[in-house]
Amino acid sequence: MLLAFLIITATLSAQSEPRWYDLGSRNMFYPTTEYYTGYSEDVRNSYMALDAQLKQVSDVARSELMASVQVKIQSVTNSHIRSTQYETSHQEMSQELVQLFEMQTKSTVTMQLPGIKIETWQNNSENTVVAFAYVRKADLVNHFDKQITVSLVRLENALQNIAQMEAIGQKTDARKLAEQSVKHVVDIEYAQRILLAVDESKDTAKLQTAESNRLKQQLLHKISELQHSLTIYLTC
Repeated sequence: MLLAFLIITATLSAQSEPRWYDLGSRNMFYPTTEYYTGYSEDVRNSYMALDAQLKQVSDVARSELMASVQVKIQSVTNSHIRSTQYETSHQEMSQELVQLFEMQTKSTVTMQLPGIKIETWQNNSENTVVAFAYVRKADLVNHFDKQITVSLVRLENALQNIAQMEAIGQKTDARKLAEQSVKHVVDIEYAQRILLAVDESKDTAKLQTAESNRLKQQLLHKISELQHSLTIYLTC
């Protein structure tokens, strides 16, 4: 899974040592309980423009932060999201529905993660360049809490529109909208993974699990129903 970040970058004065440069201070001011972080340091390359090398170490720091988030997401995916209920719902899906979910998941694997900041510093005394990437876990929680709510509203509105289309005989359009709406389910489940990665103690009420499962099952049932009815129509 790839993660794209909204990044704020700052280059610090060469005269002032940032508080994150020392490992002890970094752990004190950016504890793992509150932040995801990444750090990179390299010997100054006189054959490379300073801006280019600072970007290089920034990319490495960002990649380190990204890797820590990805590892955590995978962990909670295995232990929380893939519960018996979750697996059963996917086992009951037709192969066509499984492929539809996989396609939507692949199209949304690059997600925006807000609040990432990167600071760089040229250490003249050591002839090095360093970069530090960090994001507050609380900022991620606020963002993805909102994303779940927004996606649930969009999914419920889509289900209402699908029902209206079906009622006036527009079953082809209804099926198309239903299949497109799988994206909302994928977005919700991704946001739930992020929230559990940040805080595994987050309960199902805060994750809005009951509501998301209810709407998901409605959508899956509707897609199967529309696929079946259109197949019968086309073969008659």
